[in-house]
Amino acid sequence: MEKLGQSIKKSIDDISVPKEKLDRAVNEAFASTRKRQIQKNQRVLMGIASLFMIGLVTLLFATVFLPLGERQSMSSNNDPIFMIDDERLQKVAEEGRFQELEKFIENEDVIFAIEEAYYDSGLVALTYKVKVNTDLLRNDQVIELDSMGVLIDDEPQFFFPKPFRFTQNQPVYEDVLIIENLKDAPDQLSIDVFIPEIRQNKIGVGEEVLSIVVEKDTEETVTDFYVTKELAEDQLIEVGPVQYTPSQVLLHTKLRVPKELSFGSKPSIGVYVIGKEENGRVQHSPRLLGYQAEPNYHDISYKYSSFKGDVQFSREHFADQFTVVPYVHASDEEWVIHTELKEGSTLSLTEYPMNVVAITDSDPHTIVTIQMDKENSYFPFHLITAYRSKSDQHYRPLYFEKLDNGFVEIVYPQIEHKTGTVLTVENFRIFEELATEVELN
Repeated sequence: MEKLGQSIKKSIDDISVPKEKLDRAVNEAFASTRKRQIQKNQRVLMGIASLFMIGLVTLLFATVFLPLGERQSMSSNNDPIFMIDDERLQKVAEEGRFQELEKFIENEDVIFAIEEAYYDSGLVALTYKVKVNTDLLRNDQVIELDSMGVLIDDEPQFFFPKPFRFTQNQPVYEDVLIIENLKDAPDQLSIDVFIPEIRQNKIGVGEEVLSIVVEKDTEETVTDFYVTKELAEDQLIEVGPVQYTPSQVLLHTKLRVPKELSFGSKPSIGVYVIGKEENGRVQHSPRLLGYQAEPNYHDISYKYSSFKGDVQFSREHFADQFTVVPYVHASDEEWVIHTELKEGSTLSLTEYPMNVVAITDSDPHTIVTIQMDKENSYFPFHLITAYRSKSDQHYRPLYFEKLDNGFVEIVYPQIEHKTGTVLTVENFRIFEELATEVELN
Protein backbone atom coordinates (compact mmCIF):
# COMPACT_ATOMS: atom_id res chain seq x y z
CA MET A 1 0.00 0.00 0.00
CA GLU A 2 2.86 2.39 0.81
CA LYS A 3 4.42 1.75 -2.61
CA LEU A 4 1.05 2.32 -4.24
CA GLY A 5 0.70 5.66 -2.42
CA GLN A 6 4.21 6.69 -3.50
CA SER A 7 3.42 5.71 -7.08
CA ILE A 8 0.21 7.78 -7.08
CA LYS A 9 2.03 10.77 -5.57
CA LYS A 10 4.80 10.54 -8.18
CA SER A 11 2.28 10.40 -11.01
CA ILE A 12 0.59 13.51 -9.63
CA ASP A 13 3.86 15.42 -9.23
CA ASP A 14 4.93 14.52 -12.77
CA ILE A 15 1.78 15.92 -14.40
CA SER A 16 1.52 19.61 -15.27
CA VAL A 17 -1.43 21.53 -16.67
CA PRO A 18 -0.58 24.10 -19.36
CA LYS A 19 -1.99 27.55 -18.62
CA GLU A 20 -4.08 27.69 -21.77
CA LYS A 21 -5.83 24.41 -20.85
CA LEU A 22 -6.86 25.35 -17.32
CA ASP A 23 -9.99 27.33 -18.18
CA ARG A 24 -11.12 24.63 -20.60
CA ALA A 25 -10.48 21.97 -17.97
CA VAL A 26 -12.57 23.81 -15.39
CA ASN A 27 -15.43 24.28 -17.85
CA GLU A 28 -15.42 20.63 -18.92
CA ALA A 29 -14.91 19.12 -15.47
CA PHE A 30 -18.58 18.83 -14.51
CA ALA A 31 -19.42 16.89 -17.66
CA SER A 32 -16.58 14.46 -17.04
CA THR A 33 -17.61 14.28 -13.38
CA ARG A 34 -20.98 12.77 -14.31
CA LYS A 35 -19.36 10.20 -16.60
CA ARG A 36 -16.92 9.06 -13.93
CA GLN A 37 -19.70 8.80 -11.28
CA ILE A 38 -17.83 11.02 -8.82
CA GLN A 39 -19.02 10.94 -5.22
CA LYS A 40 -19.08 13.93 -2.86
CA ASN A 41 -15.55 13.49 -1.54
CA GLN A 42 -13.17 16.32 -2.53
CA ARG A 43 -10.55 15.36 -5.09
CA VAL A 44 -7.40 16.86 -6.50
CA LEU A 45 -7.11 17.04 -10.29
CA MET A 46 -3.76 17.39 -11.96
CA GLY A 47 -5.24 17.96 -15.38
CA ILE A 48 -8.27 15.81 -16.15
CA ALA A 49 -6.22 12.61 -16.11
CA SER A 50 -5.43 11.95 -12.42
CA LEU A 51 -7.44 11.90 -9.20
CA PHE A 52 -6.07 11.62 -5.69
CA MET A 53 -8.62 11.39 -2.86
CA ILE A 54 -7.46 12.59 0.57
CA GLY A 55 -8.88 14.69 3.40
CA LEU A 56 -6.03 17.19 3.63
CA VAL A 57 -4.62 18.01 0.21
CA THR A 58 -1.08 19.27 -0.30
CA LEU A 59 -0.16 20.81 -3.64
CA LEU A 60 3.50 20.60 -4.59
CA PHE A 61 4.65 22.97 -7.30
CA ALA A 62 7.74 24.54 -8.79
CA THR A 63 8.30 28.28 -9.01
CA VAL A 64 7.56 29.40 -12.57
CA PHE A 65 8.15 32.98 -13.76
CA LEU A 66 6.18 34.09 -16.81
CA PRO A 67 8.09 36.18 -19.34
CA LEU A 68 7.12 39.85 -19.26
CA GLY A 69 5.65 39.83 -22.76
CA GLU A 70 3.51 36.77 -22.04
CA ARG A 71 2.04 38.28 -18.86
CA GLN A 72 1.35 41.59 -20.60
CA SER A 73 -0.55 39.75 -23.31
CA MET A 74 -2.76 38.34 -20.55
CA SER A 75 -3.56 41.82 -19.17
CA SER A 76 -7.19 41.59 -20.18
CA ASN A 77 -10.61 41.27 -18.65
CA ASN A 78 -9.95 37.54 -18.24
CA ASP A 79 -7.03 38.01 -15.84
CA PRO A 80 -8.24 38.64 -12.26
CA ILE A 81 -5.00 40.43 -11.38
CA PHE A 82 -5.89 43.16 -13.86
CA MET A 83 -9.57 43.19 -12.88
CA ILE A 84 -8.85 44.47 -9.36
CA ASP A 85 -7.63 47.95 -8.48
CA ASP A 86 -4.23 47.08 -7.03
CA GLU A 87 -1.17 48.55 -8.73
CA ARG A 88 1.23 46.49 -6.62
CA LEU A 89 0.00 43.17 -7.97
CA GLN A 90 -0.24 44.46 -11.53
CA LYS A 91 3.39 45.58 -11.30
CA VAL A 92 4.76 42.25 -10.04
CA ALA A 93 2.55 40.37 -12.53
CA GLU A 94 3.96 42.35 -15.44
CA GLU A 95 7.45 41.56 -14.14
CA GLY A 96 6.62 37.84 -14.19
CA ARG A 97 6.95 37.28 -10.44
CA PHE A 98 3.80 35.22 -9.81
CA GLN A 99 4.29 31.50 -9.10
CA GLU A 100 2.12 29.44 -11.40
CA LEU A 101 0.11 26.71 -9.62
CA GLU A 102 -2.54 25.53 -12.11
CA LYS A 103 -4.09 23.05 -9.66
CA PHE A 104 -7.73 22.62 -8.73
CA ILE A 105 -10.08 20.37 -6.81
CA GLU A 106 -13.70 19.44 -7.37
CA ASN A 107 -16.77 17.81 -5.94
CA GLU A 108 -20.12 17.38 -7.63
CA ASP A 109 -21.24 20.90 -6.61
CA VAL A 110 -18.19 23.15 -6.87
CA ILE A 111 -14.86 23.36 -8.67
CA PHE A 112 -12.26 25.43 -6.82
CA ALA A 113 -8.99 26.42 -8.51
CA ILE A 114 -5.94 28.18 -7.08
CA GLU A 115 -4.07 29.36 -10.14
CA GLU A 116 -1.17 31.63 -9.12
CA ALA A 117 0.53 33.01 -6.02
CA TYR A 118 2.85 35.86 -5.11
CA TYR A 119 4.55 36.40 -1.75
CA ASP A 120 7.01 38.92 -0.31
CA SER A 121 7.49 40.61 3.06
CA GLY A 122 4.60 42.97 2.40
CA LEU A 123 1.84 40.64 1.23
CA VAL A 124 0.77 37.30 -0.16
CA ALA A 125 -1.74 37.06 -3.02
CA LEU A 126 -3.57 34.03 -4.43
CA THR A 127 -5.61 34.11 -7.64
CA TYR A 128 -8.55 31.73 -7.44
CA LYS A 129 -11.64 30.64 -9.32
CA VAL A 130 -14.94 29.17 -8.09
CA LYS A 131 -17.32 27.44 -10.52
CA VAL A 132 -20.76 26.19 -9.48
CA ASN A 133 -22.38 23.22 -11.20
CA THR A 134 -24.98 24.71 -13.53
CA ASP A 135 -27.37 21.85 -12.66
CA LEU A 136 -27.80 23.63 -9.31
CA LEU A 137 -28.69 26.89 -11.05
CA ARG A 138 -31.70 25.74 -13.05
CA ASN A 139 -35.11 27.43 -12.90
CA ASP A 140 -33.56 30.81 -12.05
CA GLN A 141 -31.92 29.38 -8.93
CA VAL A 142 -29.29 31.75 -7.42
CA ILE A 143 -26.37 30.90 -5.13
CA GLU A 144 -24.57 33.72 -3.29
CA LEU A 145 -20.85 33.94 -2.53
CA ASP A 146 -20.61 34.46 1.23
CA SER A 147 -17.05 34.09 2.55
CA MET A 148 -13.56 32.66 2.05
CA GLY A 149 -11.03 31.63 4.66
CA VAL A 150 -7.39 30.67 5.10
CA LEU A 151 -5.09 29.47 7.85
CA ILE A 152 -1.63 31.04 8.10
CA ASP A 153 0.59 29.36 10.67
CA ASP A 154 -2.60 27.81 12.11
CA GLU A 155 -4.20 31.24 12.63
CA PRO A 156 -7.54 31.62 10.79
CA GLN A 157 -8.26 34.66 8.61
CA PHE A 158 -11.62 35.14 6.93
CA PHE A 159 -12.46 37.28 3.92
CA PHE A 160 -15.72 38.49 2.46
CA PRO A 161 -15.41 39.01 -1.30
CA LYS A 162 -17.42 41.63 -3.10
CA PRO A 163 -21.08 40.59 -3.53
CA PHE A 164 -21.55 38.00 -6.27
CA ARG A 165 -24.48 35.79 -7.29
CA PHE A 166 -23.93 32.58 -9.25
CA THR A 167 -26.55 32.10 -11.99
CA GLN A 168 -26.93 30.02 -15.15
CA ASN A 169 -25.37 32.89 -17.10
CA GLN A 170 -22.65 33.58 -14.50
CA PRO A 171 -21.54 30.27 -12.94
CA VAL A 172 -17.88 31.33 -12.46
CA TYR A 173 -16.29 33.81 -10.04
CA GLU A 174 -12.62 34.90 -10.23
CA ASP A 175 -10.76 37.07 -7.74
CA VAL A 176 -7.49 37.61 -5.89
CA LEU A 177 -7.16 36.80 -2.19
CA ILE A 178 -4.76 39.34 -0.63
CA ILE A 179 -3.30 38.81 2.85
CA GLU A 180 -1.30 41.65 4.40
CA ASN A 181 0.41 42.60 7.67
CA LEU A 182 2.07 39.22 8.19
CA LYS A 183 3.72 38.86 11.58
CA ASP A 184 6.87 37.52 10.00
CA ALA A 185 7.95 36.53 6.51
CA PRO A 186 9.75 33.16 6.36
CA ASP A 187 11.33 32.02 3.10
CA GLN A 188 8.49 29.51 2.69
CA LEU A 189 4.95 30.29 3.82
CA SER A 190 2.45 27.49 4.50
CA ILE A 191 -1.14 28.43 3.71
CA ASP A 192 -4.25 26.29 4.22
CA VAL A 193 -7.15 27.50 2.09
CA PHE A 194 -10.59 26.35 3.20
CA ILE A 195 -12.36 24.60 0.33
CA PRO A 196 -15.66 26.40 -0.46
CA GLU A 197 -18.89 24.52 0.24
CA ILE A 198 -22.53 25.22 -0.62
CA ARG A 199 -24.89 25.46 2.35
CA GLN A 200 -28.39 26.95 2.21
CA ASN A 201 -27.82 28.46 -1.24
CA LYS A 202 -24.63 30.19 -0.13
CA ILE A 203 -20.97 29.40 -0.76
CA GLY A 204 -18.94 29.67 2.42
CA VAL A 205 -15.97 28.27 4.28
CA GLY A 206 -15.85 24.47 4.21
CA GLU A 207 -14.39 22.06 6.74
CA GLU A 208 -11.53 20.71 4.63
CA VAL A 209 -8.49 22.66 3.49
CA LEU A 210 -6.17 22.84 0.53
CA SER A 211 -2.57 23.27 1.73
CA ILE A 212 0.04 25.07 -0.35
CA VAL A 213 3.59 26.27 0.25
CA VAL A 214 4.54 29.60 -1.32
CA GLU A 215 8.13 30.66 -1.95
CA LYS A 216 9.10 34.17 -0.86
CA ASP A 217 10.35 36.70 -3.40
CA THR A 218 13.53 37.72 -1.61
CA GLU A 219 14.43 40.70 -3.81
CA GLU A 220 14.07 43.44 -1.22
CA THR A 221 16.17 46.01 0.58
CA VAL A 222 15.99 47.89 3.86
CA THR A 223 17.58 51.33 4.17
CA ASP A 224 18.99 52.76 7.38
CA PHE A 225 17.30 56.09 6.65
CA TYR A 226 15.94 57.89 9.72
CA VAL A 227 14.57 61.40 10.17
CA THR A 228 12.96 63.01 13.23
CA LYS A 229 11.00 66.24 13.66
CA GLU A 230 10.08 67.32 17.20
CA LEU A 231 8.21 70.57 17.82
CA ALA A 232 7.44 69.84 21.45
CA GLU A 233 7.36 66.87 23.78
CA ASP A 234 3.82 66.05 22.62
CA GLN A 235 4.40 66.76 18.90
CA LEU A 236 6.88 64.42 17.23
CA ILE A 237 7.28 62.31 14.12
CA GLU A 238 9.99 59.74 13.38
CA VAL A 239 10.37 58.16 9.93
CA GLY A 240 12.51 55.12 9.20
CA PRO A 241 13.71 52.65 8.29
CA VAL A 242 12.36 52.27 4.75
CA GLN A 243 11.79 48.79 3.31
CA TYR A 244 11.48 48.10 -0.43
CA THR A 245 9.87 44.93 -1.80
CA PRO A 246 9.03 44.24 -5.47
CA SER A 247 5.39 45.10 -4.75
CA GLN A 248 5.51 48.14 -2.48
CA VAL A 249 7.34 50.53 -0.19
CA LEU A 250 6.98 50.08 3.57
CA LEU A 251 7.69 53.15 5.66
CA HIS A 252 7.99 52.71 9.44
CA THR A 253 6.76 55.67 11.50
CA LYS A 254 6.30 56.79 15.09
CA LEU A 255 4.03 59.66 16.15
CA ARG A 256 3.25 61.67 19.25
CA VAL A 257 0.18 63.90 19.36
CA PRO A 258 -1.46 65.85 22.20
CA LYS A 259 -3.68 63.70 24.39
CA GLU A 260 -6.84 65.65 23.59
CA LEU A 261 -6.41 65.01 19.85
CA SER A 262 -6.13 61.23 19.99
CA PHE A 263 -9.88 60.77 20.67
CA GLY A 264 -9.70 58.22 23.44
CA SER A 265 -8.45 54.67 23.11
CA LYS A 266 -9.52 54.17 19.49
CA PRO A 267 -6.62 55.06 17.17
CA SER A 268 -7.91 57.56 14.63
CA ILE A 269 -4.53 58.83 13.55
CA GLY A 270 -3.04 58.30 10.13
CA VAL A 271 -0.25 59.21 7.73
CA TYR A 272 -0.30 59.88 4.01
CA VAL A 273 2.48 60.49 1.51
CA ILE A 274 2.75 63.24 -1.13
CA GLY A 275 5.22 62.93 -3.98
CA LYS A 276 7.74 65.51 -5.15
CA GLU A 277 6.32 68.81 -6.39
CA GLU A 278 7.78 70.38 -9.53
CA ASN A 279 6.52 73.77 -10.73
CA GLY A 280 3.29 73.33 -8.79
CA ARG A 281 2.53 69.89 -10.25
CA VAL A 282 2.70 66.77 -8.09
CA GLN A 283 3.48 64.14 -10.70
CA HIS A 284 4.27 61.18 -8.50
CA SER A 285 1.68 60.95 -5.77
CA PRO A 286 2.24 57.47 -4.39
CA ARG A 287 -0.99 55.59 -3.97
CA LEU A 288 -1.55 55.09 -0.26
CA LEU A 289 -2.26 51.41 0.31
CA GLY A 290 -2.70 51.39 4.05
CA TYR A 291 -1.63 52.66 7.41
CA GLN A 292 -1.75 50.32 10.40
CA ALA A 293 -1.70 52.53 13.50
CA GLU A 294 -1.57 51.10 16.99
CA PRO A 295 -0.71 52.50 20.42
CA ASN A 296 3.02 52.51 21.16
CA TYR A 297 3.15 51.04 24.66
CA HIS A 298 6.92 51.57 24.84
CA ASP A 299 6.37 55.34 24.82
CA ILE A 300 3.82 56.27 27.49
CA SER A 301 3.07 59.67 29.02
CA TYR A 302 0.08 61.45 30.51
CA LYS A 303 0.89 64.44 28.25
CA TYR A 304 0.62 62.79 24.84
CA SER A 305 -0.58 59.74 22.93
CA SER A 306 2.01 57.74 21.04
CA PHE A 307 1.41 55.62 17.96
CA LYS A 308 3.50 53.50 15.66
CA GLY A 309 2.60 52.22 12.26
CA ASP A 310 3.69 51.20 8.78
CA VAL A 311 2.77 53.25 5.72
CA GLN A 312 2.36 51.18 2.56
CA PHE A 313 2.34 52.69 -0.90
CA SER A 314 2.82 51.55 -4.45
CA ARG A 315 6.40 51.26 -5.60
CA GLU A 316 5.36 51.92 -9.18
CA HIS A 317 4.55 55.54 -8.28
CA PHE A 318 7.38 55.87 -5.83
CA ALA A 319 9.74 58.85 -6.06
CA ASP A 320 12.94 59.22 -4.04
CA GLN A 321 11.63 62.51 -2.68
CA PHE A 322 8.31 62.74 -0.87
CA THR A 323 6.63 64.27 2.18
CA VAL A 324 5.11 62.32 5.07
CA VAL A 325 2.09 64.10 6.60
CA PRO A 326 0.32 62.93 9.80
CA TYR A 327 -3.37 63.59 10.43
CA VAL A 328 -6.25 62.74 12.78
CA HIS A 329 -9.84 62.14 11.80
CA ALA A 330 -12.21 64.97 12.64
CA SER A 331 -13.84 64.16 15.98
CA ASP A 332 -17.63 63.76 16.12
CA GLU A 333 -17.91 64.44 12.39
CA GLU A 334 -18.49 62.26 9.35
CA TRP A 335 -15.33 60.30 8.62
CA VAL A 336 -15.97 60.23 4.87
CA ILE A 337 -17.24 63.25 2.95
CA HIS A 338 -18.78 62.98 -0.51
CA THR A 339 -20.49 65.24 -3.01
CA GLU A 340 -21.87 65.01 -6.53
CA LEU A 341 -19.45 65.43 -9.41
CA LYS A 342 -20.86 68.65 -10.80
CA GLU A 343 -19.96 72.33 -10.88
CA GLY A 344 -21.04 74.21 -7.76
CA SER A 345 -20.95 71.21 -5.41
CA THR A 346 -19.03 71.39 -2.11
CA LEU A 347 -16.80 68.94 -0.25
CA SER A 348 -17.64 70.01 3.29
CA LEU A 349 -14.56 68.92 5.19
CA THR A 350 -14.51 70.28 8.72
CA GLU A 351 -11.15 72.04 8.40
CA TYR A 352 -10.74 72.40 4.63
CA PRO A 353 -14.03 72.98 2.77
CA MET A 354 -13.65 73.24 -1.00
CA ASN A 355 -15.87 73.91 -4.00
CA VAL A 356 -15.97 72.32 -7.46
CA VAL A 357 -15.73 75.26 -9.87
CA ALA A 358 -15.14 73.53 -13.22
CA ILE A 359 -15.20 70.09 -14.87
CA THR A 360 -13.63 69.68 -18.31
CA ASP A 361 -12.76 66.74 -20.55
CA SER A 362 -9.44 66.61 -22.38
CA ASP A 363 -9.16 63.17 -23.95
CA PRO A 364 -8.17 60.86 -22.31
CA HIS A 365 -8.59 62.81 -19.05
CA THR A 366 -11.25 64.53 -16.96
CA ILE A 367 -9.99 67.64 -15.12
CA VAL A 368 -11.79 68.74 -11.94
CA THR A 369 -10.92 72.27 -10.77
CA ILE A 370 -11.57 73.04 -7.12
CA GLN A 371 -11.00 76.05 -4.88
CA MET A 372 -10.20 75.76 -1.18
CA ASP A 373 -11.63 78.24 1.31
CA LYS A 374 -8.42 77.87 3.32
CA GLU A 375 -5.20 76.92 1.53
CA ASN A 376 -3.06 74.10 2.89
CA SER A 377 0.38 73.26 1.53
CA TYR A 378 0.10 69.55 2.24
CA PHE A 379 -3.50 68.67 1.48
CA PRO A 380 -3.68 65.18 -0.14
CA PHE A 381 -5.63 66.00 -3.29
CA HIS A 382 -4.52 62.66 -4.75
CA LEU A 383 -6.79 60.96 -2.18
CA ILE A 384 -9.95 62.60 -3.57
CA THR A 385 -11.43 59.76 -5.60
CA ALA A 386 -14.40 59.68 -7.96
CA TYR A 387 -16.82 56.77 -7.64
CA ARG A 388 -19.78 55.64 -9.75
CA SER A 389 -21.87 53.12 -7.82
CA LYS A 390 -23.99 52.00 -10.78
CA SER A 391 -20.96 50.46 -12.50
CA ASP A 392 -18.84 50.08 -9.32
CA GLN A 393 -16.04 52.13 -10.92
CA HIS A 394 -13.34 53.99 -8.98
CA TYR A 395 -11.39 56.81 -10.60
CA ARG A 396 -8.16 57.74 -8.82
CA PRO A 397 -6.27 60.96 -9.64
CA LEU A 398 -3.28 60.65 -11.96
CA TYR A 399 -1.77 63.86 -10.59
CA PHE A 400 -2.80 67.30 -9.36
CA GLU A 401 -1.54 70.80 -10.10
CA LYS A 402 -1.66 73.84 -7.82
CA LEU A 403 -2.70 77.13 -9.42
CA ASP A 404 -2.94 80.65 -7.99
CA ASN A 405 -5.52 81.88 -5.46
CA GLY A 406 -6.22 78.47 -3.93
CA PHE A 407 -7.26 76.77 -7.20
CA VAL A 408 -6.19 73.18 -7.81
CA GLU A 409 -6.65 71.02 -10.92
CA ILE A 410 -7.08 67.29 -10.23
CA VAL A 411 -6.56 65.10 -13.30
CA TYR A 412 -8.45 61.78 -13.52
CA PRO A 413 -8.77 59.12 -16.21
CA GLN A 414 -11.69 60.18 -18.40
CA ILE A 415 -15.01 59.89 -16.57
CA GLU A 416 -17.59 59.32 -19.29
CA HIS A 417 -20.73 59.24 -17.12
CA LYS A 418 -20.61 62.09 -14.63
CA THR A 419 -24.24 61.87 -13.55
CA GLY A 420 -24.39 59.48 -10.61
CA THR A 421 -20.65 59.88 -9.89
CA VAL A 422 -19.49 61.34 -6.57
CA LEU A 423 -16.24 62.76 -5.23
CA THR A 424 -15.20 61.26 -1.90
CA VAL A 425 -12.43 61.90 0.64
CA GLU A 426 -11.79 61.24 4.32
CA ASN A 427 -12.58 64.05 6.75
CA PHE A 428 -9.44 64.84 8.72
CA ARG A 429 -7.31 67.50 10.37
CA ILE A 430 -3.72 67.76 9.23
CA PHE A 431 -0.65 68.24 11.44
CA GLU A 432 0.91 70.59 8.91
CA GLU A 433 3.75 71.58 11.26
CA LEU A 434 4.85 67.92 11.51
CA ALA A 435 4.98 67.36 7.74
CA THR A 436 8.39 65.81 7.10
CA GLU A 437 10.26 65.78 3.81
CA VAL A 438 12.14 62.59 2.94
CA GLU A 439 14.93 62.41 0.37
CA LEU A 440 16.49 59.00 -0.21
CA ASN A 441 19.05 59.86 -2.90
